[in-house]
Amino acid sequence: MLLLFLRKVKKCSPSIYRPISLTVNIYKVIDKIIEHREKHTLVRDSQHGFVRNKSCSTNLLVFVEEVANCLDSGYPIDVI
Repeated sequence: MLLLFLRKVKKCSPSIYRPISLTVNIYKVIDKIIEHREKHTLVRDSQHGFVRNKSCSTNLLVFVEEVANCLDSGYPIDVI
């Protein structure tokens, strides 16, 4: 019965085609760009965004450690 239905539908009818999503391809391109940056060391060590094994939490820990080291050494520091 399904075959009979498919034969009656015209090939130019949009109802027989399923939609595609291009977002998966965009993520693949972004991933390749990030891999290229890491492979050719185009990113500084201080960069934490879009870098493997680094996040906002690691960025905050590095910052707090740097502030603590400055305070322990007696250097003045301003944080805005």
